[in-house]
Amino acid sequence: MLQRKQLKGRTKVTFILPEDTPDGPVSVVGDFNHWNPAAHPLEPRGDGTRAATVALPAHSAHSFRYLAAGDYWFDDEHADSNDGTNSRLHTRPAGPAGRRSGLPGRLPVEPVATSTGTSSRSAGPR
Repeated sequence: MLQRKQLKGRTKVTFILPEDTPDGPVSVVGDFNHWNPAAHPLEPRGDGTRAATVALPAHSAHSFRYLAAGDYWFDDEHADSNDGTNSRLHTRPAGPAGRRSGLPGRLPVEPVATSTGTSSRSAGPR
């Protein structure tokens, strides 16, 4: 499971797994820690889970996986997406269905009528 907390210009992402599944130590590895298993080991939290928290830039996307004992790699079923090899997470707030809507840092574009025809503009705040 992934939990996000928005901060000024950053997002704290907490990676959470059951304390005993899989057995043994587990680390979260990804492009944010250069795939280094020693960088973010999941630690027991006292509530039957274990977790690691990473601060990432806001409006960014990252690839990650979990690495358990015995060189066992696995994905997070609650990730925002999967690129076929890795789980993907997006630090931008999730859409109403719990999944990302749109691309990182991009707003939808809507047509705008002008005196010379049709133009496009960002659908963001005006």
